[in-house]
Amino acid sequence: MTRSFLSALGFVYLCTAADCARRTPSIEPEMRVGDPGASNPRETGDVGDANNHGDVGDPAPSLTNVPVRLSPSWGGGYPRVIRLLDGSLLGSVTAYQGGINRLRVTQSSDNGASFADIGEIMQADGATHDLDNAHIVQLHDTAPGATVPRLLAAFRNHDGTASSGYTTFRITVCRSDDGGRSWAYHSLVEASTQPYGLWEPFLFVAPDGSVQVYYARELAADNQDVVMRRSADGGTTWGPLVTVAGNGLTTRDGMPGVTSYWDGTRNAMMVIFESYSGAFQIVSEKSVDSGSTWTQRTTVYAPAGNLNAGAPQIAAVGARLVAVFMSDEDASQHNWPSYAKIKTVASTHITPSAVSWGLSYTIAGASSYWPGAYKQDDSSVFLTYVAGPSYLLSLPVAVIGR
Repeated sequence: MTRSFLSALGFVYLCTAADCARRTPSIEPEMRVGDPGASNPRETGDVGDANNHGDVGDPAPSLTNVPVRLSPSWGGGYPRVIRLLDGSLLGSVTAYQGGINRLRVTQSSDNGASFADIGEIMQADGATHDLDNAHIVQLHDTAPGATVPRLLAAFRNHDGTASSGYTTFRITVCRSDDGGRSWAYHSLVEASTQPYGLWEPFLFVAPDGSVQVYYARELAADNQDVVMRRSADGGTTWGPLVTVAGNGLTTRDGMPGVTSYWDGTRNAMMVIFESYSGAFQIVSEKSVDSGSTWTQRTTVYAPAGNLNAGAPQIAAVGARLVAVFMSDEDASQHNWPSYAKIKTVASTHITPSAVSWGLSYTIAGASSYWPGAYKQDDSSVFLTYVAGPSYLLSLPVAVIGR
């Protein structure tokens, strides 16, 4: 989902706390599951149907943890979190302050109970530059002279803005060799001066050991693919383009997330993404060759009534898959993406040929956006989202995929 496309359809692009405060209504007077101060920690499910919408009266997960601010000093948008090899958590958010667009880094040493701001990937003048969609991965290699394994961060790095018009689109990679405190330019994945953009990179270390970057690549106003490039030298150089989703289709596939999982017979990879053809829905594809080829294009979640589900992410947790996304299907007002809620589904059955998904549950109420997912342990998942500030929530998988 890109700024240019949303603007063309009359949508409001929501990506930071400042944006949310300026452009969206206040959060509706309804409880967000697990929200600090919520008087009731439960919320009823959705009307049941064939597209894994929860049954009437089916309670949402009973959450024991309340959301934790991912950045105590910054509001932040597009929140993401990973676990480092030393066991700590590293988060990233997009922040605006005083007209400066920043990609901030936070860290937790207590398994997500609290976070501290530790660094900044990049900053730029928000009036002339657009930084967003940061995603971090840790490599197993340590640079000469460093004491911790290298981190890479990929992000969109555009000249111009959605309101003024873009002149150059880029997917840029920076590196850190001190645990995320300081960053330096590392490489350029792709740049374009064409009228169509590059968006939402996702870094991934594949089963074959290659570093891969997935991102959305616009071909026309109504056509966008999910693509991937791989690196065999730690992200210094990037190989040829692989079309992951959208090849031969006139759809807008974007906002990819990737995970490895066991399909019952072998290790596989799943990419999850949003696809637009009249409305947004959540779609997946599968690879069994470390991302070289992709098959089994399958709908994961399609709201009823031509409403929307978008901005998905996915994590493998134990023997299950957990997907998180935002949707306006049961919002009190429909003006996508305004009033979106955060929902999650988990797999109930995985075979080499298909994945079955359980009921959906709302975990954050209206005006919540841009979720992320990461494995916490073999039974729980970390979910991130924006609801004013950026939050991290710990969720037991057993309570969602039924």
